[in-house]
Amino acid sequence: MTDNQSEKFIIGLIFMVVILIYLYFYNLSLRSGWLLIGGLIILSLSFVMLKSRRFLIFSTALFLMLTATQFGTIKNVMETVRWIPYIVFMFLFLSQFFIRKRLPRKVEGFDIFLFIIIIIMFLSAFYSIDPSLTVKRAGTFLLLYISVFWVIYPEIHSKEDIEEVIDLILYASIIPYTISVVLLFFPDIAFLGNRFTGYFLNPNTIGILTTVLLPLILWKAIERKNRWARTFLFFVLLSLVLSGSRSGLLGSFVGGNFYIFMTRKKYRVPAAFLGLIFIILMFAVGEKMIDRMSSYLRTEAVVEITERKDLDEVTAGRFEKWAAMISLIKKRPLLGYGFGTEDILFHHFGITVSRGSYAYNIFLGLTVQLGILGFILFFSPIFYLLFKPINIQDSLIYALKGMLLGGLVVGFFETWIYSVGSAFAFPFWIGVVLLLRLDKKQ
Repeated sequence: MTDNQSEKFIIGLIFMVVILIYLYFYNLSLRSGWLLIGGLIILSLSFVMLKSRRFLIFSTALFLMLTATQFGTIKNVMETVRWIPYIVFMFLFLSQFFIRKRLPRKVEGFDIFLFIIIIIMFLSAFYSIDPSLTVKRAGTFLLLYISVFWVIYPEIHSKEDIEEVIDLILYASIIPYTISVVLLFFPDIAFLGNRFTGYFLNPNTIGILTTVLLPLILWKAIERKNRWARTFLFFVLLSLVLSGSRSGLLGSFVGGNFYIFMTRKKYRVPAAFLGLIFIILMFAVGEKMIDRMSSYLRTEAVVEITERKDLDEVTAGRFEKWAAMISLIKKRPLLGYGFGTEDILFHHFGITVSRGSYAYNIFLGLTVQLGILGFILFFSPIFYLLFKPINIQDSLIYALKGMLLGGLVVGFFETWIYSVGSAFAFPFWIGVVLLLRLDKKQ
């Protein structure tokens, strides 16, 4: 079979797999006409994704962000559609491997860490409290790894390629943020209580996504002086402030301020001063300020913290979950309870918590799933990239490092970095490979 014949065969196989997945998840109670229309749309999208790598990256980011919505109908559709780009990525990788008989690039040090951690994810099914769930979620992380590190990464050869990928991610994010701003004129839809959700599922979704994207938007607006980036920056900051997401505010401030501090020397003193003011307002404000902002930042218990140490109220139930996760880690510190089991641990062990089922902390969340060894293997290369000295003066490097830094800060209060189907993991890991490429060029 020739290379051309092999490519056609693989493309046909992709279409068959996509349709089978589509039929498997489709609600058969709906009319067959909608089934046919939906199938044709999915096939058309898959074909365009196969022909255009740019459209594939754009679609992946867009579909994942569109899934994180408060609108049930859209969410139900996108829950299935969001996996199609990942499947296309997988088949592109397999086609390159089987047709060319070689990997798209050389194996690097970063891959060794991720190879081992992915193997550990799958092996954890042997002792997991839910083996099938572990295999399923380990499989999704494998999809993410192959998509980002073995399809996108080998195609990035120059600074222009890097900027193009950043643009694609930002173009995709413009759509949900713009819808959110439009929904400001419909407060009954756009607000959950007094917190802004816009298009998204909840206010903290805005917080995490803004943290991941903000350094790149700042770089585009300040360094490249793009008008659309400046307008988009306004939309993003407006959404963040109205959301009242404390973790998002903190993560965005740290990541964005890092970029500004490192690239604009004349702004270092004002940035440091604003940082000090921000920390004071967040953690040591007076009683009068608390009274005015308590409904926004939910800090009613800050005044009482010195009297009764009610950390759980201040952290919106997170301190309670962190304590429970630490107690579980102590019982099984080396191996954990199996990858992907974080959100079922409380129910499995009969632990009662006030709100939510996750650890709301990526460090505790990964440790409770894969143990201390898994924690070290997973985060070591990320911290290496973050703290490795920079030998060239490139503002984009600082933007990408700000992205990593802000993501880790917000990860102290939210669970997201290994959640492949979320709106946040894909752009974050894209940032990792872009930083790897720039680091390699140094």
